[in-house]
Formats: sequence, structure tokens, C-alpha cells
Amino acid sequence: MARMLAVIANLDISMHGMQVIQAGSTLDHSKIPELINGDMKRFAFGKYRVMISQIYTSDFDGFYEIYPDVVSKMNEMCQSQSFDLAIVMVTDVVVGGTELIATGDARWIAENAFKMGREDQSIFLADVFSRKKQVVPVLMQAAKL
Repeated sequence: MARMLAVIANLDISMHGMQVIQAGSTLDHSKIPELINGDMKRFAFGKYRVMISQIYTSDFDGFYEIYPDVVSKMNEMCQSQSFDLAIVMVTDVVVGGTELIATGDARWIAENAFKMGREDQSIFLADVFSRKKQVVPVLMQAAKL
């Protein structure tokens, strides 16, 4: 049906799909608190208070423009809301994975869980899309170390 309608509308389905995804994932500096808080979950891994937020985008380049401000806001949230670890997952289904950003005093949990270097602020995790199934269990296991 989509193909038939595309012919009538003189529309390239793949190109239009990408435009729809990009339009819904535009990122800007003014919306950083909304981006982080929009899909944020709080967890307790033993004694550690953790927040994990997930942002969906198809515009990694646009995200990297606001990356420093996102990290700054994450650090601020660790201080103001007493999180030991703040994680932001920037997920791009087109690229095929998630850029996982970690801050906080218990950042070592993410380092151990995902083999992040101490000097790395984030790591790209190919084929990782689910906070519930692919990130939280690994972090919980690493917190037990």
C-alpha cells in the first residue's frame, strides 16, 4: 500500500522515512533538561543511586554539538539530586546502536560494565537499544564487584 501511495505522491519512501525520523529528533541547547528528563528512570544498585536517561535520535552530528552541555547537566544532576551515577543513552536506530555517556562518583560501574576507558566520557555500543534488557542488567552486575 505504501508503495502504491508513494507512486501517486511521487515520493521516495526511504528518503521520506529518513526525513520524518530526523524531524522528530532535532536537538538543541535550550532543550537539554527536557531531553535528559524526558525518558529518565531512577534505580538503586545496592547503595548506589543511578539515573539512566534515553534519547532517541538520527542526528548524532547534531547531538555532538550539544554533547558538552549534556555532560555538564548530568554532572549538575549528580550533585543536586545525589546520584552516584548518571547515564545518558543516545540511541540511533539508523546507525545501529547507542552512545552511552557516564558521569558521577560511581562512574567506575559503567567503566567495568562496558569496558570504558577512564579517559573516555562515553562509548558507542553497537546493537544496543534497550535500557531494560541490555544496559541495566550489565550495570547491576558491575555494581556488585
